Amino acid sequence: MQEYILDACALLALFDDEEGADIVENILEQARNNEAALIMNAANLIEVYYVTCDHVELEPVQKQGIVPFLWIRPQF
Repeated sequence: MQEYILDACALLALFDDEEGADIVENILEQARNNEAALIMNAANLIEVYYVTCDHVELEPVQKQGIVPFLWIRPQF
């Protein structure tokens, strides 16, 4: 199985239909079909979250007194 490391720029390029968006879309489709595994640093995930909130004019949950945590445990 192919493994890909995603960063914030890759997902934001997809959301904004920028150069390389088609490549990211293909990788996500592979993952959806269990043909690839995706790895993303929590800091990059949070960046995507904040930028997305800004694009759709939502307040981040931290301002509402809720702090979500997504724990990703490595599998070796």
